Amino acid sequence: MKKIGILTFHRASNYGAVLQAYALQTVLQRLGADVKIIDYRCNTVEKAHTPGPFLKDKKVKGLLRLPRKASKYRLFDAFRKRKLNLTEPVNRKTITETASDLDAVIAGSDQLWCEKFSGMDPVYFMNFFRGKGCYTYAVSAGDNLDSPKFRDTLKKYSNSIKAISLRESSSVEPIQAIVGKECRADLDPTFLLTKDEWIREAALPDHGRPYVLIYTVAAPVHLIEKAKLYAEKNGCDLIYLHNGREKYKGIKKVQNASPEEFVGWFANAECVFTNSFHGTAFSINLQKDFYIEAESNRGKNQRSMDLISLLEIRDRQIEKNWSHIGEDEWERVDRLLTDLRNRSMDYLKMISRNDS
Repeated sequence: MKKIGILTFHRASNYGAVLQAYALQTVLQRLGADVKIIDYRCNTVEKAHTPGPFLKDKKVKGLLRLPRKASKYRLFDAFRKRKLNLTEPVNRKTITETASDLDAVIAGSDQLWCEKFSGMDPVYFMNFFRGKGCYTYAVSAGDNLDSPKFRDTLKKYSNSIKAISLRESSSVEPIQAIVGKECRADLDPTFLLTKDEWIREAALPDHGRPYVLIYTVAAPVHLIEKAKLYAEKNGCDLIYLHNGREKYKGIKKVQNASPEEFVGWFANAECVFTNSFHGTAFSINLQKDFYIEAESNRGKNQRSMDLISLLEIRDRQIEKNWSHIGEDEWERVDRLLTDLRNRSMDYLKMISRNDS
């Protein structure tokens, strides 16, 4: 049995981060591998998501946000303990020893190569595991493709990476140009589990009326007002899955949902309005009508745009006319997903083979 370590943002208090980690762990285990998620403590991630380092980093401003930060951290930490097979905690000094008995390390998915989220930490380029089986799976550089620091870091460590799998198809050619070897794009790990598999994982909400779900990771621009118009037109309640302080009249806010409840809110929604990549991904995988905000306060929502382009779904931007996704179109999307899922699984099978 091959021993494989996953290196990802599992310690981020973010639904997409923990659910994609769980999905990749699950499919590798099904392929017969002995899988562990390397419990790496990246300084940039810890400052953003862990109450102690967050408070120290933000100082006085952090005091106001600390109770919400602590509550959110406990929620996601409970999921990690329930669902993720973790190594002992490691840092840059101890990770080499912990990984010494592994046959391969897979970095991904998520924006591990985005400086904003990882600090361009060389650990996410597997600098501690050189000369062995280093791979990436659906890793993302976010908006860093033109960053000199990213390009220099990738050039420095790319030779020791056996195969580079990326999440966004638009990043394949730019990164191939940097590393001088062929790269590929693969599905986000959440797509490796089917609709029925995610519904079995879900904790379904007790909400008797049809509802429109809003889920954002960046401050929305026009998304809220568009969702209100849609809900009013279709006679739906409005549910906002969000842990921030913002309140909107006529919208029920759901805070501190577990990752299983997150899936459940998507599974039972009539329609989803989102500016999140994983909000888009779960809407598609659970076959929900959805609309995305193409521009937020963080800039262009390129990751979601790449995804709907990959799956050949007609324009789902909130600025366009609302249109129902019919059964025939979902069947076509499902066929595309099945082909892409099989292709990604073949790549993971290659990694998990004992002779790879």
